[in-house]
Amino acid sequence: MDRQDELLEKEDGRYYAIDKIGTGLGSIATTEWLKKEIVSLGLPSGPALFLHLAYCAYSKVKDIDPLSLFDDHPKGMWPDNQRALFDYLPGATASPFRSQLKLVQNHER
Repeated sequence: MDRQDELLEKEDGRYYAIDKIGTGLGSIATTEWLKKEIVSLGLPSGPALFLHLAYCAYSKVKDIDPLSLFDDHPKGMWPDNQRALFDYLPGATASPFRSQLKLVQNHER
């Protein structure tokens, strides 16, 4: 592995475009105002940022059994306290891994 490969390996994979150029690396970048300062940054990949956000959502809820959020009552199941369910739903619905979260739209008892 040469120096450029080592440098490239250390960079964040969410860059929109970065590659070996000359003796170093080159990327598409922009300069923006942040509050009263001028900052420069590499442009991120929109799909990569979305997938990162979705994975973070999945990571927060993957170990939760959604059935545990409901309480058994003589006439059915519903949560006595909605807070845990409402905390779970955004992460579950934002995740592209919904099938692994045991979310069932139409189920049979």
